[in-house]
Amino acid sequence: MTEPARGVNPTALTVSDLAQVLSAAGEHTVTVEMVEADVAAGVPTNPDGTLNVVHFGAWLLRGLEHGFPEVDPPKLPEPGDDDGTGAPDADQMTFNW
Repeated sequence: MTEPARGVNPTALTVSDLAQVLSAAGEHTVTVEMVEADVAAGVPTNPDGTLNVVHFGAWLLRGLEHGFPEVDPPKLPEPGDDDGTGAPDADQMTFNW
Protein backbone atom coordinates (compact mmCIF):
# COMPACT_ATOMS: atom_id res chain seq x y z
CA MET A 1 0.00 0.00 0.00
CA THR A 2 1.33 3.45 -0.88
CA GLU A 3 1.52 6.28 1.61
CA PRO A 4 -0.87 9.18 1.13
CA ALA A 5 0.63 12.36 -0.30
CA ARG A 6 1.89 14.73 2.37
CA GLY A 7 0.01 18.00 2.39
CA VAL A 8 1.64 21.32 3.07
CA ASN A 9 0.30 24.19 5.10
CA PRO A 10 0.87 27.44 3.16
CA THR A 11 1.02 29.38 6.42
CA ALA A 12 3.77 27.19 7.89
CA LEU A 13 6.19 25.98 5.22
CA THR A 14 9.72 24.84 5.86
CA VAL A 15 12.44 26.53 3.82
CA SER A 16 12.69 23.39 1.70
CA ASP A 17 8.92 23.19 1.16
CA LEU A 18 8.75 26.87 0.17
CA ALA A 19 11.58 26.41 -2.34
CA GLN A 20 9.74 23.43 -3.85
CA VAL A 21 6.39 25.25 -3.99
CA LEU A 22 7.91 28.33 -5.63
CA SER A 23 9.87 26.22 -8.12
CA ALA A 24 6.74 24.28 -9.07
CA ALA A 25 4.69 27.46 -9.45
CA GLY A 26 7.08 29.29 -11.77
CA GLU A 27 9.47 28.80 -14.63
CA HIS A 28 12.61 29.39 -12.54
CA THR A 29 14.12 27.07 -9.96
CA VAL A 30 14.14 28.43 -6.42
CA THR A 31 16.77 26.79 -4.24
CA VAL A 32 16.87 26.29 -0.49
CA GLU A 33 19.91 28.58 -0.45
CA MET A 34 17.91 31.36 -2.14
CA VAL A 35 15.13 31.14 0.45
CA GLU A 36 17.69 30.99 3.28
CA ALA A 37 19.29 34.17 1.91
CA ASP A 38 15.88 35.86 1.91
CA VAL A 39 15.31 34.79 5.52
CA ALA A 40 18.72 36.23 6.43
CA ALA A 41 17.72 39.46 4.64
CA GLY A 42 14.57 39.83 6.74
CA VAL A 43 11.70 37.67 5.49
CA PRO A 44 9.24 37.37 8.38
CA THR A 45 9.14 33.89 9.88
CA ASN A 46 6.80 32.17 12.28
CA PRO A 47 8.05 31.56 15.85
CA ASP A 48 8.96 27.99 14.87
CA GLY A 49 11.03 29.17 11.88
CA THR A 50 8.50 28.20 9.22
CA LEU A 51 7.35 30.62 6.54
CA ASN A 52 3.95 31.89 5.47
CA VAL A 53 3.84 32.01 1.66
CA VAL A 54 1.59 35.10 1.69
CA HIS A 55 3.94 36.96 4.05
CA PHE A 56 6.88 35.89 1.88
CA GLY A 57 5.18 37.25 -1.24
CA ALA A 58 4.31 40.51 0.51
CA TRP A 59 7.93 40.89 1.63
CA LEU A 60 9.11 40.37 -1.96
CA LEU A 61 6.64 42.96 -3.30
CA ARG A 62 7.66 45.45 -0.64
CA GLY A 63 11.30 44.86 -1.56
CA LEU A 64 10.57 45.46 -5.22
CA GLU A 65 8.76 48.69 -4.39
CA HIS A 66 11.13 50.08 -1.75
CA GLY A 67 14.38 48.26 -2.47
CA PHE A 68 15.70 45.22 -0.74
CA PRO A 69 17.74 45.81 2.41
CA GLU A 70 21.00 44.33 1.16
CA VAL A 71 20.68 42.93 -2.34
CA ASP A 72 18.56 43.93 -5.30
CA PRO A 73 17.09 40.92 -7.09
CA PRO A 74 18.52 40.16 -10.50
CA LYS A 75 16.51 41.56 -13.39
CA LEU A 76 15.18 38.75 -15.53
CA PRO A 77 15.42 39.46 -19.26
CA GLU A 78 12.14 40.07 -21.01
CA PRO A 79 11.46 38.12 -24.20
CA GLY A 80 12.48 40.27 -27.15
CA ASP A 81 14.37 42.78 -24.97
CA ASP A 82 17.26 43.46 -27.32
CA ASP A 83 17.95 47.02 -26.19
CA GLY A 84 18.14 46.33 -22.43
CA THR A 85 15.26 48.65 -21.52
CA GLY A 86 13.10 45.90 -20.07
CA ALA A 87 10.44 46.45 -22.72
CA PRO A 88 9.94 44.31 -25.80
CA ASP A 89 11.17 45.87 -28.99
CA ALA A 90 8.40 47.31 -31.17
CA ASP A 91 9.16 44.97 -34.07
CA GLN A 92 8.66 41.94 -31.81
CA MET A 93 5.39 42.99 -30.17
CA THR A 94 2.26 41.04 -31.03
CA PHE A 95 -1.30 41.65 -30.04
CA ASN A 96 -3.89 38.91 -29.71
CA TRP A 97 -7.39 40.29 -29.97
